[in-house]
Amino acid sequence: MTNKPHYSPSCIDEAVDNHADAVYRLALNQLRSPSDAHDVVQEVFLRLLTSTTTFTSQDHLRAWLIRVAINVCHDMQKSAWNRRVGAWDTTDAEATHPEPSAEDEALEKLYQHPVWKALEELPEDMRLVVQLRYVEEMDDKRIAEVLGVQPVTVRTRLHRARARLRDLLLHAVPAPEKNAAPREQEKGSPAAHSPPASMTQDASIPC
Repeated sequence: MTNKPHYSPSCIDEAVDNHADAVYRLALNQLRSPSDAHDVVQEVFLRLLTSTTTFTSQDHLRAWLIRVAINVCHDMQKSAWNRRVGAWDTTDAEATHPEPSAEDEALEKLYQHPVWKALEELPEDMRLVVQLRYVEEMDDKRIAEVLGVQPVTVRTRLHRARARLRDLLLHAVPAPEKNAAPREQEKGSPAAHSPPASMTQDASIPC
């Protein structure tokens, strides 16, 4: 028996406008596939349509949506299709968009960003707390509620994640060659091997 819609179309539209981006970012962070991330967004808001949860605030609603998104991502990661194809498969995207779109190019730049690559190396529990703290700007208490853990666990994971990210980013920046002749830098251009300042600060994880 199919559950009847609990929320009106206007309520769903408002939730999509306010929170779809957060759900998509979380799904992209977990699955590393734009097409899968879009599928997660669709599934999450379909579940909202029939949810009987009474939300006390937009923050409560966003936390619920992200919790559901995490569960949907886990389901997709466990599926036989994802085990067979892998999270980084781009065959469908290439077949559908033989010429890269602006979104494709932006995503490609994101995938090549040192911080994104470093995040990929983190265990899932650390990657999630980094995403929720620095991208979704949740506090320890709310993150703990979303993940079903204690706030002290969140703080521990964040501490370990920051330490691991610093180590990964330091190794990601090539050291200058000892015997290389100094090259005059053009006025206004960044140093060849200097990472952006945001990459060397604890709380600077790109969205």
